[in-house]
Amino acid sequence: MGHETSIETRRKIAKTVREFRLGKVTPCYNPNACILIEEYGKKHGFNFQHAENGGEVRVIGYSLDGYDKEKNVVIEVDEPSHRWKVEYDARRQKEIEEHLGCKFIRLKTKE
Repeated sequence: MGHETSIETRRKIAKTVREFRLGKVTPCYNPNACILIEEYGKKHGFNFQHAENGGEVRVIGYSLDGYDKEKNVVIEVDEPSHRWKVEYDARRQKEIEEHLGCKFIRLKTKE
């Protein structure tokens, strides 16, 4: 039991540190996802803001992998681990779409 409490405490501390680093939220991100987002944007005429070019945009408590504000398009990169979060991702997407009135693109990766 003490071990579980220790892990939970470390997770809470890590989350707090990420949120307050430099006075802004600094979520973890996948650098390979940024490459995919850039490639998709260039191919399809989008200019997505993401973690490596201005930071992930936050909307109603969610960090977006990429967002083209001018065209009001969100892009999310689903790594294989997302297969365990299908319901969560669907609910999250619906909330974001309703809030922004945006188009939503999902890219799935194999790695």
